[in-house]
This record gives sequence, structure tokens and C-alpha cells, in this order.
Amino acid sequence: MIDPGKITALVIVLVGFYFIIKDYRVNKELRFIYNAYAFLAVGLVFAILKDVYNFYNYFFNLFEHSFGIMLAGFLFAAGAYLANKRMMNVIEEGRKARIEKMKKMKVKEVFKK
Repeated sequence: MIDPGKITALVIVLVGFYFIIKDYRVNKELRFIYNAYAFLAVGLVFAILKDVYNFYNYFFNLFEHSFGIMLAGFLFAAGAYLANKRMMNVIEEGRKARIEKMKKMKVKEVFKK
């Protein structure tokens, strides 16, 4: 028998997936995060299939944890790393721009602010 909690989670994931796809069309920089969310949805489908087909329980459990959880975790980590790297580049470019601006200013103008 299928667990009602898993069906509810699947409905929530599919509703959330609509907004993930909608945001992906605008912002392609977070593709690792979007893919990780998709693999979490796949893992949830395997968890539901594990309850339906008890004979293939081992295989569905393997697919749920390898594709659903482990791969999603790797993709979330890669997405967080790349987002942090982009943020550090933005901060560094801002710092360089401030330094260049201060070099162009006169000494009296720097101390007025």
C-alpha cells in the first residue's frame, strides 16, 4: 500500500517543480540547483514505486538513494560552490572598482566622505 505521506510529498514536489521550471527559464545560472531538485523528485518517485512493487524493493531502494538522494546532494553542493564562487568574483570586482575610483580622486575628496 502506498503511504499517503509520500503521495502528499509528491504533490508538493510537483507543484514546486512548476516554479522551478518557471524560474529556470529566466535564470540559467542555477542549473545545478534545478537539476538537484529534479533528482529529488525522481528519488521520491522511486520511493513510491518501492511501496507499490515489493518484489523489486532492493532495486528501487538503490535507485532512490543513489539517484534521488546522493546525486541531488552532489548537485546541491556543486551549485552552492559555484554560487559562492560567483559571489566572491562580484565582491572582488567591486573592491577593484572602489580602489580605482579612489586612485582617480584627489586626496581631499577622499577624506571628505
